[in-house]
Amino acid sequence: MYQHQRFLRPDAYRWVRPDAVRYLDLSRRNVPEAFKYAEDQPRDDRGRWTDVGGGQDTDEARSDETLVQDILAKAENLILAGNPADYKKCLDLCYPVLERFSPRWSDRNTWDFHKCMNACLGLNR
Repeated sequence: MYQHQRFLRPDAYRWVRPDAVRYLDLSRRNVPEAFKYAEDQPRDDRGRWTDVGGGQDTDEARSDETLVQDILAKAENLILAGNPADYKKCLDLCYPVLERFSPRWSDRNTWDFHKCMNACLGLNR
């Protein structure tokens, strides 16, 4: 299909007959679509279809906010314990934030990573 469209003239629609629809196979148009899932079926936090209760307790199903809050809580506990964590420990703790899925245009993972690193190193008290 792509190769065919590639070589069409930009004004090719001028030469299509106005009654061309009459020659198309419209018998398939009225065939009911078979949907695999119902619209009211439950979804996980990322919007994927799930079974009832399927995969709800896995780490993957937890929301990204919960992940960030857990990591920030661990970082705060390190600081409150009086042991300022070294950079490598903080990096190991905060790196999963960068691996979250995000749209191409979003910088949210970067912001959350810097927030986590600053909290872990005690820079934003």
